[in-house]
Amino acid sequence: MTIVYSLPNCCKCDAAKQKLKIFHIDYEERPYGHYVTYHDGWREDGSLEAVTARCFYGEKAVPLIEHDGKFYDYPGFMKEVKRASNAELPSCNIKCSA
Repeated sequence: MTIVYSLPNCCKCDAAKQKLKIFHIDYEERPYGHYVTYHDGWREDGSLEAVTARCFYGEKAVPLIEHDGKFYDYPGFMKEVKRASNAELPSCNIKCSA
């Protein structure tokens, strides 16, 4: 499963979602602001991992992309997709096609 943590009116977020569509990768979109801040239920809803990724990549790393439980910044995930082009993405059955 691929999840894009994005902000409204974010050009890089829109570009990431467009590239995922080009590569025929289904994704779920989640609001970046909710998942990278502490709130009621943050330990249960997956925010702990998103907060950790935000700390690792930095506050300006928007969007964050989670694929099968691993977090990437936008350039890092695109490198993974390009490397896996015409092959299976790690731990999923999605075929990439440019």
